[in-house]
Amino acid sequence: MPETIQDFEAANRAFHHALVAPCAMPRLLASLDGLQLANSRLVFATADSAGWQPRSNQDHRLILQALRSRNVDQACSLLTRHIQTIERLALPAS
Repeated sequence: MPETIQDFEAANRAFHHALVAPCAMPRLLASLDGLQLANSRLVFATADSAGWQPRSNQDHRLILQALRSRNVDQACSLLTRHIQTIERLALPAS
């Protein structure tokens, strides 16, 4: 489990890169790297005010496990849930 925000962010970046790297499309990967950089800046900018605490990312582990098992449907379902969870956490309630 990452102990610092820097470790967490590096692990998060590595996970997302590993997820898309097999596409081997340089322009797409460069665009995704730019989006990841923007996300990293947001993580670092808000970490102190949001009271960041060390945590594991069970979603990432489950997604990778499903992909390693070649269970694409399960991986897609887990990824959808992961995205929806992040959206709920990131967006203020209206």
